[in-house]
Amino acid sequence: MDDLCYSFLKLFSERTSLSINQLSAILNLDSFEFVEVINYLRKNGFLRVEHNYSMVHKSDHDSISPRTPLSITFEGKRALELERKSRKRFKYNEIRAWITLAIAIAAFALSVICFILK
Repeated sequence: MDDLCYSFLKLFSERTSLSINQLSAILNLDSFEFVEVINYLRKNGFLRVEHNYSMVHKSDHDSISPRTPLSITFEGKRALELERKSRKRFKYNEIRAWITLAIAIAAFALSVICFILK
């Protein structure tokens, strides 16, 4: 999952529902810049049209208006949690690798210094 999809899912997990207009106001972006991300998240089942809204406005579920409220699904929450765990694990492994590299460089420098002094 890329950073943009991840940040959108985080926004939806923090709020009950958001429309494209509300997202545009929150992110201070034009809605045309992120409409593809919304479509991608909807097609993968991570976002859905708010249940109450879809009952009242029985329209085509493939097309949404800028005011259509969207909410995160269970699959979206699960994907978000898996991505959080993956990113946390990646950070841990990255920090561990840098610490190992620093220890190896220090040991190499110490061995070179000891070799020169003898």
